[in-house]
Amino acid sequence: MFLFLVLLAACDEPPELTMETEEEAATGMLGSYSWSYWGGSTNASGPPPDETITIMDMEALSTEAGETVSYTFGDGSNPEVEAQLWESEGPVEALGTDNGEIQMPEEPGLYPIGVTANWPDSSNRAMYTFLVDVE
Repeated sequence: MFLFLVLLAACDEPPELTMETEEEAATGMLGSYSWSYWGGSTNASGPPPDETITIMDMEALSTEAGETVSYTFGDGSNPEVEAQLWESEGPVEALGTDNGEIQMPEEPGLYPIGVTANWPDSSNRAMYTFLVDVE
């Protein structure tokens, strides 16, 4: 635990977040975050997920309808996670999250997904964007 805290304190921005199906994986685009680290802190503001996928011309992660997709953080941490489908007016539907997994929508379509991570032992918070193609 002590080593984890030392490693977390040494990072000046949030870790990468990866979602993975049985066939492929995708790294989320880091958006807005508030991050404290040993010697400082950083606050960054990014566009919402529905705009991020257009600006960054993101490639979609393909999944099956209703599939459970696993996620992992690059530093091995296990923050509290919330996932939501986004449209131009903001988040429109919460997705189930449990034990490193996110439940994908039941309806086929191309979805921007915002994943918010909160590290409860600190004030660190980050939002990540994924584009998911539910088949």
